[in-house]
Amino acid sequence: MQVEELIEPYGPRLWRLCRHLAGCAGEAEELYQQTFLRALECEKRLDREGNPGAWLCATAAGLWKSSLRRTARRAAIAPMVPEEEGGAVPGGPTPEETLLRRERAQRAALLLDALEEKYRLPLVLHYSGGLAVEEISAALRLPVGTVKSRMARGRAKIKEGWEAWSHE
Repeated sequence: MQVEELIEPYGPRLWRLCRHLAGCAGEAEELYQQTFLRALECEKRLDREGNPGAWLCATAAGLWKSSLRRTARRAAIAPMVPEEEGGAVPGGPTPEETLLRRERAQRAALLLDALEEKYRLPLVLHYSGGLAVEEISAALRLPVGTVKSRMARGRAKIKEGWEAWSHE
């Protein structure tokens, strides 16, 4: 199977996953490109009959985890300073609406990031990557029941955190 054939059907879903995992467009673009580079390297092993979309998502998740480990090692040597966010869009929502949306999005991201990886990764693969439970099971090499229970526990932990935040 040619890698070029994978871009149109699986590219948008993979981009959403990369965007969610990386957190910013620049890093997402890099992860997206690395994933397709890995697909080029493994082109002869790609199976048209298998599930190349799940393979791409699992590869992106693996590359992301490797990147996190690499970043953690580098941060121990030289800490990085986060970038500032950009300004408002003309004709967009009011400043209050923008602030409320940003606060909710940040809270949701914090709740998701606070989850243990075993709960977070299946949720990200499902909601951002668009993978079905069976595809996540195959990608993470876990039984379907384990994936379902981890997703349920992850959602419950996020709900608890959201409710606690809402009542502050």
